Amino acid sequence: MDALEVGLFLALVNERLVEYLISPLFDRYWEDGRWLLMYVALITGGVLSFLAGVDLLAAAGVTLAYPVNLIVSAVLVGGGANLIHDLFFSDGQ
Repeated sequence: MDALEVGLFLALVNERLVEYLISPLFDRYWEDGRWLLMYVALITGGVLSFLAGVDLLAAAGVTLAYPVNLIVSAVLVGGGANLIHDLFFSDGQ
């Protein structure tokens, strides 16, 4: 598997983790705070991409300094599977 496929898989895992484990907690205990879910997804995406060692920018041919590539990878993985698919696998339509 190349880095883009791993990133897409991690984004899907992250999306499901937030949807099945964290979102119900917000629904039950703090419905007004649902807007925070995108930040929770960003943090969990960052943790997943860091632990997996995925650098999606390098896979796309872009080289940036270490903290920047980790932040961008976290944003992409935290954004969900649709975001990564649209950015890297779309056919330009």
